[in-house]
Amino acid sequence: MVIVDTNALSYVFNSKDIRHSDFAPLFNFIKSRKNILAWGGTTYIEELKRCPTYLDLFIEFDKQGISRKFPNKPIDTYEGYIYSLINNVAFDDAHIIALQVSSKAKIVCSVDERSYPYLKDQIPKVKLYPKRHRRPKIYSKKVNQDLLKK
Repeated sequence: MVIVDTNALSYVFNSKDIRHSDFAPLFNFIKSRKNILAWGGTTYIEELKRCPTYLDLFIEFDKQGISRKFPNKPIDTYEGYIYSLINNVAFDDAHIIALQVSSKAKIVCSVDERSYPYLKDQIPKVKLYPKRHRRPKIYSKKVNQDLLKK
């Protein structure tokens, strides 16, 4: 499974975006598979509502079997748990980690470099993921396309 953070939606899904060529391999990967794009959680959906074109696209992907919407409650609960561990106003992506825990997505597409240490669980003295849970790989540009082959 793959999660596309809302900061990268245009890059991945808008072929007219100047950075789309970096994300076209990911777009093609998503379009060619079933149940590959993970989304859900109140925060993520609220962010999608600010980009209604992409919300409509995700709903259409659900109908086509390309994406899977995960239930909000477990994601929202885990998001709250993560925020209880992190006291940093610059960190605003607990919902992405919570969605990753629920979906077990192997890849998170994001261009928010501030979130990478959190996504990789590299914050000293804090463990954001359950024990033995596989941390995601980060797709942030075309050089990461090898992640799609694994």
